[in-house]
Amino acid sequence: MPAAAYITIQFPSFQTWAAQKVVESIEDKIDGKIEVEKVAISFLNKVIVKNASIVGNDGDTLAAVGKLSVTLSLFDMEPGFLEARRIIVEDGYFNLQIDSSKGSNLAKIFRIEPKPVDTTYKSWGLPDMAVNDITIRNFHFILHNKGTDTIVKPYGCMNYAHFDLYDIDVRLTRAKYEAKKLTCRIRSLTCKDSCGYEVKALNSDYFMDSTQIRFDNLFLKDSYSTVNARYLSFGYTKGRDINDYVNKIVMGADFFNTTLDFRTVGVYAPTLKDNRLQMLID
Repeated sequence: MPAAAYITIQFPSFQTWAAQKVVESIEDKIDGKIEVEKVAISFLNKVIVKNASIVGNDGDTLAAVGKLSVTLSLFDMEPGFLEARRIIVEDGYFNLQIDSSKGSNLAKIFRIEPKPVDTTYKSWGLPDMAVNDITIRNFHFILHNKGTDTIVKPYGCMNYAHFDLYDIDVRLTRAKYEAKKLTCRIRSLTCKDSCGYEVKALNSDYFMDSTQIRFDNLFLKDSYSTVNARYLSFGYTKGRDINDYVNKIVMGADFFNTTLDFRTVGVYAPTLKDNRLQMLID
């Protein structure tokens, strides 16, 4: 790259102008508005975005972030495979609203058409990627499925049709998504749910694909229990099986040095909500 062009790119005024042009080109293709206060590019491999948001034409915010920092691995990338050294997200917010008759706010904003019946159709999916280090601080995630949120769940039980997770702090390393499989090392994870449940500490090796979620070498401390497990797995045939946890989720575990309070299980299986039995597993 010519020296003059490189120097020009380093000017904050040019970076903000270039970012605004990118935003304008994207806004022409969506039903919403993108706001970005500031963009900084350092040495061509690090991008910092401050105070950005995506808002639908109805005024509802889909996503927002106080600060997003991405450090790329430009020289390690292979065709068809994205790679980043580090991603930092601070003061983030994601609000996914789903209506069975109208679709989601995400689909509406990005003009995503329903998948046709044609079985040869290949839906859009995430590209294969790897990130060496991911840090998320003070994130808030909402998922509201209005079409299925018809049964009132007792306080203390997870409502799968209306997640409201906040104070999310996560550190992941060696994160990789390839061939529709996600793996990573969870160094630390804490969060709270509006139902009153709290994950106070979690670290584990993590694996997820279309039929299983698995934690290896797990340590978990939540509102009621302290769990150590060589592995903890949840098998399913489709994502919606989580709505019928007791009958459709196949759970496997190898616990040790664990105090398991059934109120922890009751968070996910309401029939066990008031069961205060504790199991000591050595």
